[in-house]
Amino acid sequence: DAYEETQGDFTASYDRMEVTTTTASAEVIAVKRIGNGSKLSFGAGLDYDLDAERARLEGTSTVPGLETFSAGSSLDRNDLRPFVAAAYSFKVTDSSWFTTSTGVQSPVFGSSPRIDAGLRYCVRF
Repeated sequence: DAYEETQGDFTASYDRMEVTTTTASAEVIAVKRIGNGSKLSFGAGLDYDLDAERARLEGTSTVPGLETFSAGSSLDRNDLRPFVAAAYSFKVTDSSWFTTSTGVQSPVFGSSPRIDAGLRYCVRF
């Protein structure tokens, strides 16, 4: 969203920033049923950016020579990002189940992996 900086040595107003990305994903998942209504799953795959715009910040300021500016991102994007995931689900009732999951993925920017964890309760109507 757009915002203004007024507390510094100069004022600046930034326009809203939008980035459009088209990504293709492929994943292979193995599922092992355990007992009555429980299952364990493991997955591995790849996300690939087919088309990704570079982030661009545009706005106005009171800095002489930079009354209007447009600065593009200099960050290198990781277009190909492998990931792995695991989940355990168990049936709570005939129409509901609980799932816990975790995963690791290469980040969009930088080199530190993204680590995800989740808890989900689902009800079927």
